[in-house]
Amino acid sequence: MERERFPGLDLLKGISAWVIACLFHYRNIFIGEGMHYPFEEFWILDFWGKNGAMLVELFFSISGLLFYHAYYHKIADHKEEFRHYFLGRVIRLYPLMIVSTIVMAVLQWALYYESGSFFAGMRNNDIVHLFYNLLGIQMLFPDGYTFNQPTWYISVSMLMFAIFYLIAYINKKYSRLIFLLPIYVGLNIAGMNFALFNRSISRGLIAFFIGVVLGILLEKGYSKRIYLGVSMGALAVFASVCILFGQELLGSLVGALELVFFPAIIVLFVKSSLIGKMTDNRIISYFGKISFGIYIWNIPVYCMICFVMRKINFTPVYESKKIWLVVMLIVVAVSVVSYECLEKPVTKFLKKRFL
Repeated sequence: MERERFPGLDLLKGISAWVIACLFHYRNIFIGEGMHYPFEEFWILDFWGKNGAMLVELFFSISGLLFYHAYYHKIADHKEEFRHYFLGRVIRLYPLMIVSTIVMAVLQWALYYESGSFFAGMRNNDIVHLFYNLLGIQMLFPDGYTFNQPTWYISVSMLMFAIFYLIAYINKKYSRLIFLLPIYVGLNIAGMNFALFNRSISRGLIAFFIGVVLGILLEKGYSKRIYLGVSMGALAVFASVCILFGQELLGSLVGALELVFFPAIIVLFVKSSLIGKMTDNRIISYFGKISFGIYIWNIPVYCMICFVMRKINFTPVYESKKIWLVVMLIVVAVSVVSYECLEKPVTKFLKKRFL
């Protein structure tokens, strides 16, 4: 695989973060039983409002592909020290995770003081679990989601990064087929609920290393027509299922989405020259850069809205598209401010200081 940018993946990350935050989380938090989701008449938006959580798997797979592309050969040739590699990930991910967790802790405890219950059913919001969250190890324990729910992705990702480094480091002695082993392990621990062996770790193992395997296949250098042909064929089947059976059947095909359709979408966005040209611009690139903030900040923003509305004794009509638009714009605005005022300057400072 040539050393190149994949601008299409910036768009894919941005769309995925937006769907998870502004469709799936919005529906689960603000649309209660008997209420009408703002986009029920648009079945594709209604589907992702119900099933958007699975797009985290798409995030993991994109990360796996990018990590293989950026690091595999350097690690396998022992040219990338673990300290430099892992610290780079900590510097990139932890500042936002720590700040958002502290903000969410304040909001959760304020809500509990006001109402006697925590936001969105998140439990175990105590000092011990705050410590777990600040270290990014919360999902190593089977305690469920605490404080800022989306940070579970960071917790699992850090473990995936470490496993990837270990396998890549020893891989000169073995076939790259060894990268199938974490997928096999993930499939076998999916039903467990123990430390290091639970559903969240399973999701990371399967999806991240599917992305790694996808990176290996893309590196083979087959004709672009072959890659696009296979990708378009898989997506054609996906479209047929959507048209013929609707979201009732599609919602039961989570495994197929993760194993077949998400990789097909990634290949299309990587290999299509048209998508590459359309997405190779500053707007799409910036959308990809703030996607992490959209994903991380949406729950604290929703919690803050609920807290403020409770304090002023006002209940917005969350079923309204206008209210949804306002809430969505607030999430995006907070993500932009976070990227410009927190992520960029703090990451730049820490890289100069420690790398």
